[in-house]
Amino acid sequence: MICPNVGNFTVYGANPTKATFDWDASNGSYEFVRIKMRVDSISNPMGSDWFQVGGFGVLYGTYTKNKNGLVAGETYRAQARTFCDPNGGAY
Repeated sequence: MICPNVGNFTVYGANPTKATFDWDASNGSYEFVRIKMRVDSISNPMGSDWFQVGGFGVLYGTYTKNKNGLVAGETYRAQARTFCDPNGGAY
């Protein structure tokens, strides 16, 4: 079974060191979503450059997540992945 990804994934700078991610379930339901991000200016990014936003994941039915502790003035890249198995798995 293919797990539908989140719909309308957006982010905005809530303040200089905090980002707020928002999305919806317009593509279908899932168990939870994990968000990962990295500094955008890395020219040859590696897997270790990415870090999790929100720990284990955000359960279905919640459509927002804050990430604090970012560097003011830096730009970041983020992506979301849903999981349909409640046990999760590797990102």
